[in-house]
Amino acid sequence: MRGSCSPFPGHRKWSRTRLPRLNASKAALLRGDAQVDEWTLLRRDGTRLPVEVSAKILPDGRWQGLVRDISARKTLERMREEWSSVVAHALRQPVGIIAFEAGRLGRMFDSGRREEGSKIIERIRRSAGQLNTMINDLLDVSRLEARRLALDRTKTDLASLIDDAIDRLSALVPGRRVRLGIHVRPAPAWVDAARFEQVLGNLIANAVKYGEPGGEIAVELATEGSQFKVSVINAGEGIAPADIPTLFERFARGRTTRGSGIPGLGLGLYICRGLIEAHGGRIWAESTPGEKTTVSFTVPMLAEATQAAA
Repeated sequence: MRGSCSPFPGHRKWSRTRLPRLNASKAALLRGDAQVDEWTLLRRDGTRLPVEVSAKILPDGRWQGLVRDISARKTLERMREEWSSVVAHALRQPVGIIAFEAGRLGRMFDSGRREEGSKIIERIRRSAGQLNTMINDLLDVSRLEARRLALDRTKTDLASLIDDAIDRLSALVPGRRVRLGIHVRPAPAWVDAARFEQVLGNLIANAVKYGEPGGEIAVELATEGSQFKVSVINAGEGIAPADIPTLFERFARGRTTRGSGIPGLGLGLYICRGLIEAHGGRIWAESTPGEKTTVSFTVPMLAEATQAAA
């Protein structure tokens, strides 16, 4: 086994006359018990392959083992470690603010100073809201990855839904103008209205956070073949081309947002992708650095809309 460069795509039985260097006792091997260890093999191209090796002594005195590629398992373990690290880091900020401000509030009331109480209470509420959003995002990710996300779909006019949603989402864009470009009315589709608004709200919130301060945000509805296309457009620094391919991955945060102090788990666009794909659509981003960013998604038309478009 030593010096082997085989890629071991699945698993392979092998036997030799020398015992492998396993974390096993000689007595256990002599009893015929299979002992398991993990090795890292070096391929000819210089890449490393993690494998699981199990071995035991055969009745004739030789030993036999099984080598299994565990790359997928190691990748999953790394993802779990990354998940724990990112979640812990993201939750620490709002929890710390709540604890600090609650302590200040208690001391103020003890000393009879209540004039700043309303500001402290507002900061606590804001941090609690961030925590609630993160918890809901984590629950959505869990449901998406377990394929247990249920959609409550009904026949919905997307044009009217967007009109109403923008009114409800106005708190996300204080002092910002949202320009609506509805190029098709009515726009009947079979969607979960609450989840549709969740996606739209996430894209608008991102446009506010990462777009040009005070700049206009445009929301457009148009047709694309047999689907409706919704686009959220903002001016600003834009997204680096290297970040576009991983923008909708879990925990993905662009280079411009790392270390920016903007709170978040990097799950919003990942959840948006899962929700849109569950509706039978797709989502993508286009950006010109220093000019504008457009995030678009599609949902299938109902049959009546398809016939009208034809």
